[in-house]
Amino acid sequence: MCRSTPLVTARSVEQLLAVLKAQQIAFVIDVRSAPYSRYKPEFNKEALQREIQTHQIRYTYMGDTLGGRPNDPDCYTDDKVDYDKVRQKEFYQQGIRRSRRSPSSCAWCSSVVRANQRSATAAN
Repeated sequence: MCRSTPLVTARSVEQLLAVLKAQQIAFVIDVRSAPYSRYKPEFNKEALQREIQTHQIRYTYMGDTLGGRPNDPDCYTDDKVDYDKVRQKEFYQQGIRRSRRSPSSCAWCSSVVRANQRSATAAN
């Protein structure tokens, strides 16, 4: 299973790459629901993927299945994400199964995943 590491917060792309190399990360799973930033466009999905891959690190986007803000309106209670509901959804279960096939030398690209990962572990 991947390490859960908030990789983007308050870092430059160069700092991110240094962390990935220092931790010997070979695979990044981006679980941001909206992988775009008007303040840090270098962390937009396409730009980040391009930069990471130029350093021989694999990148895959899984925010559609593991992101903190699912598109399914059934995942919300009083306009807030209900992670108990999310865990029951097939898209989430599929994302968890897919992430478990990832190499051990990978990292999640989000800080939200910590709660999701703990919940998934508790549910299994």
